[in-house]
Amino acid sequence: MNSNINERIKKDFEKSLAFIDTKEDLEYDARMIMYRFLSEIERIADKKGLNRKELAALIGTSPSYLTQLFRGNKLINMETIAKFQSVFNITFDIKAISNNVEKVSNDQNINKLNDTQNNIGLTA
Repeated sequence: MNSNINERIKKDFEKSLAFIDTKEDLEYDARMIMYRFLSEIERIADKKGLNRKELAALIGTSPSYLTQLFRGNKLINMETIAKFQSVFNITFDIKAISNNVEKVSNDQNINKLNDTQNNIGLTA
């Protein structure tokens, strides 16, 4: 009886950790998406000779908010992205790329490498 309770507690604990890992993964992914937008904004701002204070004024926000975004302390929202588009007269080009395609390609490259090593007498 006691082992059943322990097993159930263990499973519940593992489920809660899996949820935390998933939440952390999503937060990480959100930050990486944000950084792709911000790197483009920074590139354009640098090209135009704008500092963060000037950039903040252009989109009607505070320099501290922009600093928080660029440091990753806050996540960018769609309205701010739209403001950047408007101010710089740009449109962000968004496309979805399957993560599985890259994995298959990497697997194929590893297989090719292994085949090459086998053909020339190398072993892994």
